[in-house]
Order: sequence, then structure tokens, then C-alpha cells
Amino acid sequence: MIRAKTQLPEALRKKLDEHGKLVKHISETLEKYKDQPLPPNVGEDLDAKAAEAEKLWAEIEPELKRYERLHDIENQARQISRVAGMVPDPALPENGAERKDERRDQIAGYLSLGQAVVRSPEFKEFIERGMPRGEFRILVVDDVKSSRNGRRVFVALTKEQREAWEQKAAPVLGAGVIEPDRIDELVRVTEHEPLVLRDVLNVAPTTSDSITYTRLQSYTRAAAPVAKGAQKPEAAMALDTVTVPVKTHAVWIPAHENDLADLPRLANMIDTELLYDLRKLEEEEVLYGDGTGEHFRGILSDPGVQAARAEANDTLLDIIRRAITDVRRAGYEPNAVVIDPIDWEEIELLKGTDNRYVWAVIRDTLGPRIWSIAVVETPAAEANRGDATEERNLIVGDWMRGATLWVRSAAAISMGWINDQFIRNQRTILAEQRAAFGVKRPLAFRKHQTQAPVPAGG
Repeated sequence: MIRAKTQLPEALRKKLDEHGKLVKHISETLEKYKDQPLPPNVGEDLDAKAAEAEKLWAEIEPELKRYERLHDIENQARQISRVAGMVPDPALPENGAERKDERRDQIAGYLSLGQAVVRSPEFKEFIERGMPRGEFRILVVDDVKSSRNGRRVFVALTKEQREAWEQKAAPVLGAGVIEPDRIDELVRVTEHEPLVLRDVLNVAPTTSDSITYTRLQSYTRAAAPVAKGAQKPEAAMALDTVTVPVKTHAVWIPAHENDLADLPRLANMIDTELLYDLRKLEEEEVLYGDGTGEHFRGILSDPGVQAARAEANDTLLDIIRRAITDVRRAGYEPNAVVIDPIDWEEIELLKGTDNRYVWAVIRDTLGPRIWSIAVVETPAAEANRGDATEERNLIVGDWMRGATLWVRSAAAISMGWINDQFIRNQRTILAEQRAAFGVKRPLAFRKHQTQAPVPAGG
């Protein structure tokens, strides 16, 4: 939330002040005539003032929500963790202004992960040694700042690290660094891109190889008025203690030695190919992982996640609205619907008997919304099991309270030499991440199958 009106633009502050005056006038007038009928002229004046206030608020609300959202994004950006191996941050003072100034001094720039790899001293040493055989860990990142569409990942550089890299790494960092003093520590090039699953999901760091969490299965209310001296009612809560191990996701590609020598091409391969592959897998695991081996136990595989209500002749619009109701009645606040592009297309193209589109999809800088909640449109909503026809689902949920993705290592890049790559002048580039996932509150989600699977050969 924006904590002070002074943080808002002047035009918006004036609108808020004007709205406040209208509301105050209406309240004072109603209080004045609370025990008697309103005179006709007073009633007409209140009707006009109420209409004016409603119209003004319709202008204020979307602007206010936008600035609140941008303020939240800015706060998140200031908490980007450091690249692994850096000197720990000194203790920061409690004073907010001093904390902000010291934080600004510590972060000396942002780089995409691919650029950070090719400009690191470790990569320069790897090249200078003639790209020797064996596996070489180039860079490990504990946490990253992803772009909103997941296509790019940014890491923060401290002042000390940037100075060391400028002296030791080739080439000099130069234009690849996004300067925090120019953009106030916020990577604004990622601000207006479409939502991805990570944007609505609770993502938390961990330093452990396993996570133990409490899973809320159900809660039965029992609160009631109690007479003096009478026994108080007891509520029923079903809890489970669940332990999930940190899983490893990895992918590698062969690269010609010329690719390693061409630093921009190598950085682009890491940023656009390897990291996209990992992020795509992460979304598929969060939704469809079956819990076996190194797979997450995904939301759609969780037996506690219930199906959304559906009645005869319901469209996807109806089902999503019913699911929102069910999540709210379970005590949660849905913040997003995750849906496959094919199903989202069906909603946007839905027409009435007059051949007109029946659904006006609300779009702003934060992406599309349906029934006032965000839409995450992702191909990961379709299963990837190798069936002739893959299963598709949509999920409505309180993603922040209902589940958590714990990240042990956000990204690690290694380079090595395997098999017959020696005679092919090739090297291996390996990217991996370590994370765990758990559904803490199954009732915070509702699912709906939009396409049934057809097994291959069946």
C-alpha cells in the first residue's frame, strides 16, 4: 500500500481531496437530518453530490490501484538478494532513510544472468585456461529478479563486486549494466510485461535441503455467544505436518567453441534458451507435478484441491465466477486465475445471440483481468505427459496463501566437456536450479478441467 498521500501525483491528490470534501458534505447533511425527512432541495443536492462522488471515485480507483501496485513492485525490487559468494551485507540501521541510502550504495547495478556469466572473472579464467576439460561452476545465484514474462533474469551487483569485475573481467561491464541511481533501484524494463505464475505465487528463499510446513486440511467454525460461566465452544482444525525435499531442475545444451568466444551470443543463449526452459519446467511442475522422484507435488495432483462448481450450460466465464465464490467462502481471497491460451481465447471470443462479444476483458499495464482478478495465461496449464490429447485445466486460487515455492538456488551456470565433444569443438553449458514446492492450504484453490486427456495409442 502507498503509505502517504504525498507519494501520489498532484493531480491524483487533488481528486482525492475533492472526493473527501464531497463525502464529508454528504455525511454531515445526513447527520443533520437523521431524525427528520429530507427537504426536496436537500435531497436533490445530496443525489447530485453522490453522483459526482461516484463518478470521481471511478476515475480515482484505477489510478490509485496502479500506484499501489507499482509501489509494491518497487519494494520487492529493493529486496533482491545478492549473487552467491559476495561479501555479506553489513547490518543496516533501523532508520528508514539511512537504510535506503545505504542500500542504494550497496547495489551498483543489475545484469541479466547471461551477461553476468560472460562478464564474470570466473568465465574469463575459464577462457584463458583454454576451456579445459571437466566441469567448471561459473556462477551461482541465490536469488534473482525475473522479468514479468519470465524471459529475462536479473542479478544485483554490489559496489565491491562491480569494481572487482571491472578490473578483472573482459570486456568491461559498460552498457550492459542497468544503473540503479538512474532508475531508483527498480528494473523498469520489466514493469509492463504479462504476468507469469511466479508473479502471483508466494516465492520464498531457503537454505535447507528440505522444507517442513503445516498443511491446513480443514477448519470447522464453532464461535458462538457464551453465557456467563458456560463452557466455551471449541473449533475443529485438521492439520498435517508435511516435509518436502528440495528438488533439482536442470538442462544443458551443447555449444560450439565459437559460441563461447562470442560473448553476446553466449549471454543470449543463457538468457533466452536455458532459463526459459527452466522456468517452463517450473510452471509445469507447480501445476502438474505428481510428487514422484524429483517431481514436485503440484496443485492439480493434490487430492485436497477441489473441483470448481459447474451447472448445466455454464460457460468458462460462469465456472470461473463460481470458483471465485467458492474460494472466498472457504476464507481466502483469490488473486489470479491460471489458464491455457486456448481457453483464454474461448473466453475472449465468446459471443451472444446478437453476435456481439459478451465479455469486455479489462486490460491495464498489469495485464488482463477477469471478474476483477488477474489472469495468468500460460501453456503450462496444459499437461506435458506425451498423451495424444493433453489434459487442460484452469485454476482459480489464493496463490499467495495457498502454496509456496521455496528457492534454494535460483540459477547455477556450469560449463564442461562430455562425450565426444573434444572432436567436435563443443562444450556443454549446464543451467540448474534447486527448489521445493508445497500446497499449504488446498481449499485456497478450485480447479476445472477444460479438456480431458486421451492417452497415446488409446
